[in-house]
Amino acid sequence: MNVKLLRRIQKAIRKEPRRFNMLWWVVTGDQESPCGTSACIGGYAVILSKIPKLLTTKKWLDAVEDIRKDSSNTWDPAKAVLGLDTDQATRLFDENRWPREFSVAYQATEDRRERAKLAIKRIDFFIKTKGND
Repeated sequence: MNVKLLRRIQKAIRKEPRRFNMLWWVVTGDQESPCGTSACIGGYAVILSKIPKLLTTKKWLDAVEDIRKDSSNTWDPAKAVLGLDTDQATRLFDENRWPREFSVAYQATEDRRERAKLAIKRIDFFIKTKGND
């Protein structure tokens, strides 16, 4: 499991929570996001794996465009960069398969900032349990 990349995902979500959206792998035209794009945990994994260090809006937008060109299979690239098996990926990338405390809280709110906070906590728990929660 690529804990370093999971921590980068948390940091990026924390920095701009309105860019986080579990409904979409990677999407453009998101009116709630300041740059018009958003991504789920898997999308963040692939985007950040393409951006070595500093995450700027331009680097984010360039990576989003690259990913959208080849979005036929969304989970495999994210699984690969995070070093997850299919069961782990399902438990991390599908909010309906998160542990109940996270899933219920996530579904109970539509506030992007609250959902981002829950995703960050979810990732912490995923790391703590080594993806076997």
